[in-house]
Amino acid sequence: MRYLKLFVKLMLVAVLLLIGILAGMDNSDAVALKFLDWQTPHASMFAWVAGALILGVVLGMALSTGVNLRSAWRERSARRALELSEQQVEQLKVTKE
Repeated sequence: MRYLKLFVKLMLVAVLLLIGILAGMDNSDAVALKFLDWQTPHASMFAWVAGALILGVVLGMALSTGVNLRSAWRERSARRALELSEQQVEQLKVTKE
């Protein structure tokens, strides 16, 4: 079963790679992006799309890092508070007996 999952994953990666190569070959026309008076140098359409995808992935990961670190910090402080509360409950049980 483990080898089947590995095989399926490898085939999926191969198919996605093939689709990417075909998209690159099909969208090889040189275009320039223009915004108001500013214009980029000419590059293939695939290069612009791939660049936008990569930029989006990197920015998304960078932005989610802050949220993940904040969540980890809150979890850590909640665990400390829980441990402190459990210690206090144990002390109260001991003093009550």
